[in-house]
Amino acid sequence: MSKLFQGRKVLLISKHRKEEIIAPLFLSSLGLEVDLSLGNDTDTLGTFDGEANRELTPLETLCKKC
Repeated sequence: MSKLFQGRKVLLISKHRKEEIIAPLFLSSLGLEVDLSLGNDTDTLGTFDGEANRELTPLETLCKKC
């Protein structure tokens, strides 16, 4: 494991409980401390299942989420 990220904090935005899987991976593989934000609805930018259409390119969507 690289020590580059050891002890750094990362903000994880999740609406559908993905943090239950993602957060432990960040911690175990990179040594990151995870802060969780539940107040952001990224589904407004489109969903994987197509229920909400994506109006931006994948890169634009990523930048908007960040």
